[in-house]
Amino acid sequence: MRNRAVEVLLAPPGGSLEQFFQHVEDRVERMIGEGMDGTSVGDAKMKVLALAVAALYLFVQTNVTGPTVGSTLPEYVCELSGVRLRITEEERNHDKKWLREQMCVDGEEMVGKIEALQYLLLAQVLLAPRSEKDGEDAWEFCPRKGLGLPSTNWWAARCLFWGQKVLNRGAASYRKAIFSSLQQTREWLVRTSNENHSVRIDGLAVAAQLELFQAHKFYGMISAADACLEETTRDLGLQIDVTGMMGRRTLHQEESKAQLVVSTQRMLQHVADEDALSTSEDEQSFTFSGTDTVDEDCNVYKVPQFDAEVPAAKLASLEQVVLLERGLFIKSKMAKDELQDWEISPYLDAVDSQKPSKLAIRVVCELQRARHESSRGRTRERALTRLGQLDETLRTKNIRPEARMRYSFCLSLPLLLHVQKDLAEAYVASGLMHDAMKIFESLELWNSLITCYLLLEKKAQCEALIQKRLEEEPDNPQLWCALGDVTLDLKFYHIAWERSKGRSVRSQRSLAHVSLKNGHFEEAAEHFENALKLNPIVSDDWFSLGYAYLKMGCDDKALLAFSRCTQLDPEQGEAWNNVAALNVRKKKYKEAFVALTEALKQKRRNWQTWSNYVQVAAQLGHWMQVVSATYQLLELTDGQVFPADSIDKLLEILQGKVEGTSRIAISEREKLLDGLGNIFQTAAEKGSGGISLWRFYAKYHEIRGNTEASRDCLVKYIRGLQSSNWTAREEDFQALAQASLDLCRSYIKGVESGIGKRGDLSAARLHLRSLLKVAAEEYSDTPEYQKLQEVYDQVLSMEAS
Repeated sequence: MRNRAVEVLLAPPGGSLEQFFQHVEDRVERMIGEGMDGTSVGDAKMKVLALAVAALYLFVQTNVTGPTVGSTLPEYVCELSGVRLRITEEERNHDKKWLREQMCVDGEEMVGKIEALQYLLLAQVLLAPRSEKDGEDAWEFCPRKGLGLPSTNWWAARCLFWGQKVLNRGAASYRKAIFSSLQQTREWLVRTSNENHSVRIDGLAVAAQLELFQAHKFYGMISAADACLEETTRDLGLQIDVTGMMGRRTLHQEESKAQLVVSTQRMLQHVADEDALSTSEDEQSFTFSGTDTVDEDCNVYKVPQFDAEVPAAKLASLEQVVLLERGLFIKSKMAKDELQDWEISPYLDAVDSQKPSKLAIRVVCELQRARHESSRGRTRERALTRLGQLDETLRTKNIRPEARMRYSFCLSLPLLLHVQKDLAEAYVASGLMHDAMKIFESLELWNSLITCYLLLEKKAQCEALIQKRLEEEPDNPQLWCALGDVTLDLKFYHIAWERSKGRSVRSQRSLAHVSLKNGHFEEAAEHFENALKLNPIVSDDWFSLGYAYLKMGCDDKALLAFSRCTQLDPEQGEAWNNVAALNVRKKKYKEAFVALTEALKQKRRNWQTWSNYVQVAAQLGHWMQVVSATYQLLELTDGQVFPADSIDKLLEILQGKVEGTSRIAISEREKLLDGLGNIFQTAAEKGSGGISLWRFYAKYHEIRGNTEASRDCLVKYIRGLQSSNWTAREEDFQALAQASLDLCRSYIKGVESGIGKRGDLSAARLHLRSLLKVAAEEYSDTPEYQKLQEVYDQVLSMEAS
C-alpha cells in the first residue's frame, strides 16, 4: 500500500488533517483527468482504485477480521507517503474532532472506539466523495464518476456501508448512496453476464445480491431483504428444508428427543462451484481449538447427537453464507422470544457440518452460538470461554489476506468491538463486573459503562470518569450526553447540542424523550423535529413525533408523522393503527381500512387492532371481514370484548331493516349466517356480550326461521333485564318493552298462522299484565307503555274469540 500511497498522495503539504484530505481530493481530480507522472489516465485511475481498496482492507482488518496491526499502522494516513509528522497535542485533538465530525454522518454517534478511521475516510474520499446538495445546508455521497471503472460503484458501496456500520443508527445520507451504488452494480453485472456468461460472473452477481440483502436488513427493510435472500437462494439452486430428527443434547440424556435439523440439496451446479469466487477449495481454513462434543465441566453437547445422519449436500462457501444468513434472518423476521435462538441453531449446525469454513463464516457461527449459550445457565461458562477465544484468535492469528477478507462483505460480520462487548456482557452475567467495566471503558461504550456503575451504586465515580474524559475532549458531544444520562441534568444535553454546532442528534432525542415523559409535548415535538432534520430515516423518532402531535391536538401533523413512520418501517404495526385511528376521525374509512389491514399483518395478537378493524369494516359494509374479525376478537380476548354495534348493524341489514344498503348476494348471505352462528355459539360459551348477546342471538334465529330458538333467546334476554333495577332507568325500560313486544308479537303471529299453540297467548297475557302493572307508576305516559297496552288488548281479544 505504501507504494500506491506515495504515487497517489505524493508529499502532502503541512497543516491539519482537513487540509490533507482536501489536498487528496484535488490531486485525485487532476490524476483521473490528466494522468500522473507520465502514466496514462487509465493507469492513474487503477492506482487510485487500488489505494482505496487497500485503505478499506486495512480498516476492515483493524476493526473486523483481525489480526490487529497496532503500532505498525501509522495513525495519520498521510505518513504512508513517506512523510514523518510532528504534531502537537493541541493539533492532534483538533484533528480528532474534525475526523469525528466527518464520520458522524447525519449527526449520528459512533458505536464506540473505532481504530483506523482515517483509512476508511481515505477510501470514501477516493471512491465516494461528499458533495453539497443544491440549495440545502447538507451534503450527500456520490461515487466518483471520473474513475470510469465498472467496479467503482461496488467498492464505493462497500466503504460507505462500513462507514454506516460504525454508527449507532442508520443515516439517510449513507442509505441513499449505498442503495444507489449497489443497484448500479447489479445492473453492470447483469449486462456483463448477458454479454459474456461465465461461472465467475454468476458468482459475483450472487455476492452482490447478498450485499444488497445486508443493506436491506440493516435498514429494517424486512420484506425487501426477504425477497432478496429468496432470489439469491434460487439463483444458487439451493433447496433448504427445516425438518425434525431424533437426537440427544446432553451427555446423560437416556432417550432421544425430536430436534430441529436443516437439510440441504443442490439443484444446480454451475453457480455454486467454489471456483466462481476462489481458485481453490483447499485454501487456508479458519478453525478453533476443541471439538463439537462436550466439555469436562459441561454435559451439554455443542452440537446435537442425532440417531441418524442428517441429509445434507456438500456446499461451497458461498452456499454456506446463504444458509447461515437464512438462519440469522430469523432474528429480523420474528419477535424476540425464548425459542428464537433454538430456531437459529439448526442452521448453525448445518453450516458447521460443512468443512472447511472460511473466517467470516466461522466468526459469525461462533458468535451466534456464544450469544445463545450465554443466555443459558448450564452453558454460560462455555460461552464465556468461546467469546474470549474468538476475540483472542481474531486479534492474533495470522491469516492470509485473501482468506481473511473472503465473504466479509457478504455476511453480517460484527466489528471486533461488538465481539468484545459481548464478552463484557458475558462477564456481567457471570458477576465479573470489574473485568466488564474495563472493557466497556476501553471501547468507550458509555451507556454500558454507566449501567454497570449504577448497578454498583457508584454514580459519583462514573460522573468523575466522564468529567475526566471531557477535560481531554471538551467538544465531544457523546461525552456530554453520557454525562446527562448519569446526572439526569438536561443542561448537559444542551451543551452537547451547542458543542456539536447543531449536529448532535442524540442530544435532541434525549431532550425530546424527557419532555415527552414530563408531558411537555410542544417541547418534545420541537426536539424531535431538530433530530429529524439531521437524520430523517429514524422511524422511532417519527412515531414519537406523531404521538407528541397527537397530544397537542395537531391531527394533520400527527397523521403525516405516523405515515412517514410506516413508510420507513412497514412492520411498525402500532404506527399503522394510529394512521387508521386518525383517518377514522376524518371519516376517511377506506384509508383507515387499508391501514388496519397492514397493522394486522404485524399485530395479529393485538385485540385493539382487531376491534378497530371490525368497526371500520362495518362502516364500509365489508361484512365478511366483520364476521371473521369478530371471531378473532373473541378468541384473543376470551370473549371479554364483543363488537355489539357492528354485529347489530349486520343483523338489521340481513333482516332488511336498513335502507340505502346494497343487497347481499345469496351465497354471501349464507356464509355470513354460518359465520354469525359460530360467533354466537362461541360468545355464549365464553359468556361474552352480556345479556345483549341473547337479543342478537334472537335476531339471528329469527333470520334463520328458528322461531322457537328465537323466543328462547328473547326470554333469556328479558329475564336478564328484569333481574336488574330496570325501573330506575328509562333506557332499560325501553329495551325491556321492545323485547317484550317482539316476544308477544311472535306468539301472536304463530297463533294467527296456525302454527302456534293456544298456551302461547296465555304466556303473552301473563307477561304483559305483570310488566304493565310494574311500569304503570313511572312510565304510563311513554309511547312504549302505550304499545304494550295495545298488544295486551290484542291478546285479550284473541283469547276471547
